[in-house]
Amino acid sequence: MPNNDYTRPDLNTFIRPALPALLALPALLCAVALHASPVSGPDAPSAPSAPSAPSAPSAAVFAELPRVEQLSLSPDGSSIAYLFNHKGSSYLTTQPVGGEPTAILVTDNKKYRFRRFRWVGNTRLLAGVTYPDYRQGVGTSETRMVAVDANGDNLNGNLLESAFRFSAPKHYPQLQDRVLGRSADGPDSVLVALDIERATQPDVYSLDVPRARLTRVTYNTGGIYSWLADRKGVVRVGSGWRDKDMRVIVRAPGETKWQTLATWTADDYAQQAERAITPLGFDAEGRYLYVYADHQGRQALFKIDTADATFARTLVHADPRFDLHGSPIWSTWLKQYVGIDYAGEYGERVYWNDQAKTLQDEIDRALPGKTNRIFNSSDDGMRLLVASGAPDAPATIYWLDRKTGKLSKVIDTRPGLAGQPMVAPRAISFSGRDGTRLHGYLTPPWLSDGKPARAAHRAAARRADGSRRGALRCLHAIFRQPRLGGAADQFPWLGRLRCRIRAGWLQALGHGDAG
Repeated sequence: MPNNDYTRPDLNTFIRPALPALLALPALLCAVALHASPVSGPDAPSAPSAPSAPSAPSAAVFAELPRVEQLSLSPDGSSIAYLFNHKGSSYLTTQPVGGEPTAILVTDNKKYRFRRFRWVGNTRLLAGVTYPDYRQGVGTSETRMVAVDANGDNLNGNLLESAFRFSAPKHYPQLQDRVLGRSADGPDSVLVALDIERATQPDVYSLDVPRARLTRVTYNTGGIYSWLADRKGVVRVGSGWRDKDMRVIVRAPGETKWQTLATWTADDYAQQAERAITPLGFDAEGRYLYVYADHQGRQALFKIDTADATFARTLVHADPRFDLHGSPIWSTWLKQYVGIDYAGEYGERVYWNDQAKTLQDEIDRALPGKTNRIFNSSDDGMRLLVASGAPDAPATIYWLDRKTGKLSKVIDTRPGLAGQPMVAPRAISFSGRDGTRLHGYLTPPWLSDGKPARAAHRAAARRADGSRRGALRCLHAIFRQPRLGGAADQFPWLGRLRCRIRAGWLQALGHGDAG
């Protein structure tokens, strides 16, 4: 029987608000030069005033939402979209280069919250919205998708409800914003994973956003819980399990037949370390699949030739001390993976592409003493967004126009902490009860005189929607755990197991030593 124990929210109640004047980003200037220029630093700031006696920032400053989140350039680089947070409300805002910002949607975050958004073409946005609900008396977190033009017009407050008749499905999808990426059907279409036929086991659909039409393109073979598409918009990888038998399936380029790429048993840790893989993404041509897998006892980055009958692997990068848990760096303009960004000691970034490394070096020279990361760009790579921060400083966002080489400050993500002297975390290591050496970071209390302090692990307070993801975390010691296998990122129960293990490590904190 269909499960119709749900409510249908009218997300068209989102309003187009007036944007408070203080929320406007600095106007982004258009560039007229034709070729990339060397990167020059931002304009020098005015001379600082005489420093006052240091004082700890208030808890409210730490607890408030970042001023801006999820900044994203349109594919052609002509506009930027972002979430602006002000007095508890979040504004989905767009701003053309050289123009004024427009707040197109707003929520007070009391029931509905923005989860993520993405550009579809250069003029329309898809926004995922989450809210609390109940199914058969059990509290749930639901997600829906909203579509709206970049100027606020043509709002569709429940896109998938209008694209598919959900009145008589076998299962009404709880999560409706799982976008895999662009669809092969065209630039105005995206791939969406929806569990309409079987709960938690989604098929993949192509969603024509302007027309609100949904077409199934990949059928679930059974026991598949997540999907991955290649850069051309073709679904190529599925991950799932039956009982304790984990598996990853793949299709060769241009083929329709599924093949088994990897299998392992969840509670056989030796087998898991040897066989488990975590699919990450494809190269531009769709032949090589990048994955995390074991290398000499550490999680490393490999590429797998999916056109090869034996699925030959090539090691791309490994760290002799740490598992890799970051993200490979994809360049939209070079159309390839150019490096990897992962935790390491204080954050490691490795480039194997000379062009990408040269650009990164130019940015680092323009913003010395900081960790600088390109986190978004136009498709041609000529307009970039850069986050610049440090372990003891929140990020500042910069706009880089490579046509002129000009790097301009956009905004401090946490203006209440900008310029504040902060406590830097330090690397520590200690031995667990079984003798395993564990590595992590410890942030001492503000202006501490060295007296011993007790560490307590407390869950973050529940939010109104029932989740435990608070903006303020009270845990000051975070440890890099030994790898349980790449499957933990795919299979939630392994993640919960990690949480229980982490809680045990925290109990041993008093036995640790710095170093």
